[in-house]
Amino acid sequence: MNLNLTEELYSLFPDPKWATLVKKAALYQDKRDDAGHAATVAYWASVLLDLPGYKADRETVLVAALLHDVGWSCVKQEDLLTLFRGLADPEERELRLLHEKEGAELASSLMEEAGYGASFIRAVAELVGGHDTRKGYLSPEDGLLRDADSLWMVTEEGFQADLRRRDLSPEKWASRLRKRFLQRGAFYTEEARIWGLRRLSRLEKGRRIGPPGVIEKSRVLICHYRVGWTDGVSLEIEKRQSILEEMGFQVSLLAGPGSRGADYTIPDLDFDTPEARKISRNAFGGLKDFSSEAELIEVINCLSDKIEDELSRIMDDLDPDFILLHNIFSHGRHIAAARAFCRCLVRYKRPSLATHHDFFWERDDFRNPSGPMVEGFLDQYVPPVIPGMKHAVINSLAARKLLNRSGIDALIFPDTLDFTLTRWKKDEYNSHLLEDFGLRADDIFILQATRIVRRKGIELIPPLIALLNRDKYLNQLRGKTLYNGKQVTGKSRFVFLIAGYAEKEAEDYRDELEDLMVRKAVPYRFLRSQIASERSEREGCKTYSLFDTYPYADLVSYPSIYEGWGNQFIEAVFAEKPVIVHEYPVFLSDIKPKGYQIISLGSDAQPGADNLYTLDDELMDRTCQAIVNWLLSPETAEKLERNFQLAEKNNSYDYLRSLMKQSMEHYEDY
Repeated sequence: MNLNLTEELYSLFPDPKWATLVKKAALYQDKRDDAGHAATVAYWASVLLDLPGYKADRETVLVAALLHDVGWSCVKQEDLLTLFRGLADPEERELRLLHEKEGAELASSLMEEAGYGASFIRAVAELVGGHDTRKGYLSPEDGLLRDADSLWMVTEEGFQADLRRRDLSPEKWASRLRKRFLQRGAFYTEEARIWGLRRLSRLEKGRRIGPPGVIEKSRVLICHYRVGWTDGVSLEIEKRQSILEEMGFQVSLLAGPGSRGADYTIPDLDFDTPEARKISRNAFGGLKDFSSEAELIEVINCLSDKIEDELSRIMDDLDPDFILLHNIFSHGRHIAAARAFCRCLVRYKRPSLATHHDFFWERDDFRNPSGPMVEGFLDQYVPPVIPGMKHAVINSLAARKLLNRSGIDALIFPDTLDFTLTRWKKDEYNSHLLEDFGLRADDIFILQATRIVRRKGIELIPPLIALLNRDKYLNQLRGKTLYNGKQVTGKSRFVFLIAGYAEKEAEDYRDELEDLMVRKAVPYRFLRSQIASERSEREGCKTYSLFDTYPYADLVSYPSIYEGWGNQFIEAVFAEKPVIVHEYPVFLSDIKPKGYQIISLGSDAQPGADNLYTLDDELMDRTCQAIVNWLLSPETAEKLERNFQLAEKNNSYDYLRSLMKQSMEHYEDY
C-alpha cells in the first residue's frame, strides 16, 4: 500500500510549505523496494510527537521524517542490491554514509525550494545526515525521528519488504529484530520499543496488525461459563478485567448464555443445559443413562466439537493476544468444554493463564469418576498441560494438591477487592431497601451474601438466630446502642437476609433452608428478586447491587463448610462488619494466620441425618454470647478497622496487579 501522496500525509502538518515539500519529495522517495516508507515514517513520527513527556519541535520532526531517505535516490541501482548485509559490512556502511550525506544535501535543496528558512534547513539536514549511522541521540527530535524509522520495520509493508530483500523466514527475521529492539539504546522512547515488540510478535505469527501509525491495544479474552453474576468467580473476573484495562489491554468476555456483559456467547458453554448436566451426572458416581463408558465419551466429544467450532470462530474474529480461563479446566460440571478449549489453545498457540477456583476432586459430587475412560479424559484435559499456559489456584492447599497430583506448579491468587473504592454506604438510591423488602429499621440484620449452595453451610445460621431471638440475649441488647450506632428497641429482633441465588441443582437445598427457618420461626428474607451485580431501575422498580445490602447489615455470616478462598469474607471486612465464620480448611490455612478477628463457629460442624450441618449446643450458646458482645463492645470498631488494614495489605488490587503481571511474564508482548 503506497501511502506517499494520500490526503492523510498532507494533513499531518497543514501548511503550504509542507504541501509543496510533499509534492517535491515524491520523486526521490522509496527507492529500495519499500513503497510507502517515507509516508509511514511520517505517520509514526506524528504518533510519537503526541506522546506526553517528550518536548520536540513538530515541524522539524515531520519534515525530517519525510526527507530522511531521499539520499537513496542518489545511489546507483546496482549498489542498492548490496544493502541489507548488516552494518558490519564495510561496503554497506559506506553506502549508508553516502546516502546520509547526499540526503542531507538534497533535503536542503528541496526545503529551500519549498520556502523554508536557513536555520530550519540546517536543523533538519543535521538530523537527515546521521539518522542511520549516528551513535546516541542529538536531541528529542533526533530520537523521535529514528524511533519512527525503526517502527517502519513492524508494519505489514516494512516487514514483508525486509523478508524479500533479506530472503529470510518470518521467524528468523523476527528473532533478529527482537534482539535488536531489546538492546539498550535501540529506541529513544520506551513506548516505541513496546509497540515494536508487540507488533513484531503478531507479524512473526502471520496475525492481523493495524495500519501504520495506529496503536492497537493488545487483546485479552477472559473465558468462563458465565459472567456478570454475583458469584465469586464472576466477581473475580470483573476485578481482572478492570486491572487489565487499566494496564492498557482491550478485554473481551466469553461465556455461556444468561451472562450479563459478555462480548461473545457460546450457547453450549452453559453447564446447566440438559446435555451438559447429563454428561456430568454420568461421568461421576457411575453410569446412569449410558450402557458403556465408550458411549459416554462419544457424547462428550460430540458436544466438545460443537463448542470448539464456536470457539474457533470467536478466535478467528477477535484474534486475542492472551487468554484467561476461569474454572474451564478444573470443574466437573462441564468437562466437554475443557476438551474444546484445550484443543483450540493447542491449535492457535496463544499464551494463557488458567485459574482454577474449584477442582472436581474437591467436591463430593465429582470426586469419583465413573470408570477408567473418564479418568483418562480427566487426566488429559482437567487440567491439561499445554505449552504457553500458566496455572493459578486460589489457595495454598489447592496448589499443593495440584503439584502432587499433576506435577503443575501453580501461582496462588487469593480473592481480592479494590480497597480504594468509596466505602459502601446508605445513599439516596438504596434508602428504601428495607422498605422494599418489608423490613424494620430497628431489627438486627445478619447478611448471607453468598450463593445458595450446600457447601456454604447456610443451615448453621437459622438455629443461631432462633437462639439469639430468645430473651436471654435480646434483653442484653434492648435499649442499647450497637457498635454502628443502631438503637435496639423492645421490638427489635434478629433477621436473616439471604442475598444470593440458588443454582438449579441447589433449589432443593434452598427449599430445605426455608423449611428450616419456618420450623424454627426465624425471621428471614430472600433478597434475590431485587439483587444483581449492578444497580438498575425499570418502570419504577429498583434492582439493588449486592453491595447495597452491606450498609444495612449489622453482622455478616460466612458459615461455609468448604470454600476455595473467601470473596464474601473480604467484602464483609471491607464493609467493616463483624463476621460469623465456620473455620473451613482454607480459612485455617490461608486466612486465619493473617490475624483476622472473627466470631467463630469452630471448625467441626457435622452433617445430620437430613444432610444439614449442625453445631453442638454449647458452641451455639458461646457464639450467641460472642455476637452480643461484639455488637455492644466499644472495641468493635477498632477490631473492624484492624481487619480492614489486614485485608488492604494482603488482598488489595495492588497485590492482584502484581500477581497479574507475574502471571503474564510468558506473554512476550507485555
